[in-house]
Amino acid sequence: MTMLRLNPSQRTALSETTRDLANLVFGALVLSQFIGDRGWSWWQVTLRSALWLALVSCALAIEREW
Repeated sequence: MTMLRLNPSQRTALSETTRDLANLVFGALVLSQFIGDRGWSWWQVTLRSALWLALVSCALAIEREW
């Protein structure tokens, strides 16, 4: 299996982009709770928080060179 080799600047850029994506996803999904037709759902908030945590963890793993 071939691994992707990134230089330090590429790794930093990918890590920052992944963190930005995590924040956008979390913000959009939390905002949807307020403007949606359904009521507040703790299950969805928990799931979305876990998604945010997973994306941030991936970003940190990328930054540390796996």
